[in-house]
Amino acid sequence: MTYIPDLLSAVLLVIAFLLLWRQRRSFRSLIPIIAGVVLLMAGRMSDVLVEHAGPAPTIAEDETWRYSLALAGNLSDMAGVLLLVVGFLKTLRFMQQEKKTIQNLGSLLPLCAGCKKYRTPRGNWQPIEKFIIESGGPLPSHGLCPDCLANAQEEIRIMQQKQHTR
Repeated sequence: MTYIPDLLSAVLLVIAFLLLWRQRRSFRSLIPIIAGVVLLMAGRMSDVLVEHAGPAPTIAEDETWRYSLALAGNLSDMAGVLLLVVGFLKTLRFMQQEKKTIQNLGSLLPLCAGCKKYRTPRGNWQPIEKFIIESGGPLPSHGLCPDCLANAQEEIRIMQQKQHTR
């Protein structure tokens, strides 16, 4: 009967370990938590061995093995709890970074690759100039960059040549 709480805590720790292990690929921050659960399991096992062990094999040993095992279990428990705290902090940091990434992606402006119109939240396509004006940015003016100017001049030259050849 005295084994039931120990067995129950060991089963719960194994279940927690298995649940965490299934998620290990999606969260790098779970590694300290998994290690913490393993250390807690080891600490619990040493506690069970100390609590339910028979008498020491010889009187000369003076039961120092139980004290050593209890000390190892306590150190394992402390390290396990420390790793759990570190793991939870890493998980919180990971979640904050994910939230920031989602916010950054939500602030992207969907532009047409061809005509450079932007898509409004209602799904309408508007000229980018309208967005700049509505967002309070500087008023746009139009001009040609050197590459577009060269392309426009080349198109004008080709059109003029076609007109002269007719």
